[in-house]
Amino acid sequence: MTETQSESSIPAQGNADAQFGKEMPEAQVAIDTASPVITYDPNTPIELSTETLESLGSLANNLGPARGRLDLKASKTAIDLVMKGRFKGFQNFVRLIGCEQDSNMVIAGGGASLEDTLMDIKIRAKVSKRWKHMVCNKTHDHFVKHQMGGIIDYATMCDPGDWIANYIKPRKGVRYSLASQLHEKTLEKFLGVKNNTFLWHCDSQYNDWMGLMVTMRDWFEKTYPKEQWGFFGQGASSIGLLAIYQAKVMGVAEAELHGFDSCYLPDRDKLHAYPKPKTTKRLNDVTVTSKKTGDKLRFVSNPEMARQALEFGNLIQNVSVSDRDQWNMRVTVAGDGVIPWLAWKDGGKFFRHKNPDEMRERYGLDSQVDIRPDWAIDPATGNTRMSVQ
Repeated sequence: MTETQSESSIPAQGNADAQFGKEMPEAQVAIDTASPVITYDPNTPIELSTETLESLGSLANNLGPARGRLDLKASKTAIDLVMKGRFKGFQNFVRLIGCEQDSNMVIAGGGASLEDTLMDIKIRAKVSKRWKHMVCNKTHDHFVKHQMGGIIDYATMCDPGDWIANYIKPRKGVRYSLASQLHEKTLEKFLGVKNNTFLWHCDSQYNDWMGLMVTMRDWFEKTYPKEQWGFFGQGASSIGLLAIYQAKVMGVAEAELHGFDSCYLPDRDKLHAYPKPKTTKRLNDVTVTSKKTGDKLRFVSNPEMARQALEFGNLIQNVSVSDRDQWNMRVTVAGDGVIPWLAWKDGGKFFRHKNPDEMRERYGLDSQVDIRPDWAIDPATGNTRMSVQ
């Protein structure tokens, strides 16, 4: 498509639109899982997840604990700094609830396939003003690098590592949706745009001094009983998935995901479309199964991205089975990788792939597909290597 094409000349998206008008069989990652129940009460819309994803089956045990969360003491300190400390001047995310009612929004992650779809995003933004754009983590500055900073409406981050401070150079006109658990060095960078920076809290489970399970939300409601703040996080360990929930409570009608690969693509040797200062080099060999077709996809990823893929599968399952009457946001996934594959195979009323014909051409009718790149496989044994070399 050229820059001079009009919006009406954008090619049709295969048969995906036809699927939106009918119920499709529910989908899931074929692993023994304990899935979170997603609730959406219009009176308290900030509470999206009331049950924790305690386990992702035997496979998730090999992934280890989810990164990107603080321990109980550090979480309390981070929240106190926002509620009554040096970061008190930031805005409350609750103010964004419903602010994008019935709008369309691109949510851009940093997966390697973003290289393939970035120009599509840029060109459409030139011919159509009806799409908003939310970027995750370092994708913010990646957009700026490609002369796309002017189309960014929202940017979001949650990782507490101190190196995250260099992910984003704040810009005027962008709304920043940030987790209160971000490192102090990171939050300091947004003090100059604090009127346009909206904070929310990460909700995680902890054992209290008696060994009982408590959540950060439980502690917050007892400590700050008169306050109402947004909590996200249970059942979603990555900022990409948390961005989907944020768009949901903003009132977005249709979200389009880019750069949500969650794996190493067979023709790439990197997880992201841009360099990152710290990326886990450990490799996990993962197979997901489509409940709808029984087809299997084998891929390699690091533990964080593998977990994101599994959690996305559980999100599709929950929405299809438990929350179909309350989840009114359609999610379209562009690009390639395990999350796009799941959206293609198990999508339905609320989830789909943007170009299903393209996926059929790429994957054909094979019921078992292995997209592990050659460099990730030990030629002597055929097994996946333990880490990136």
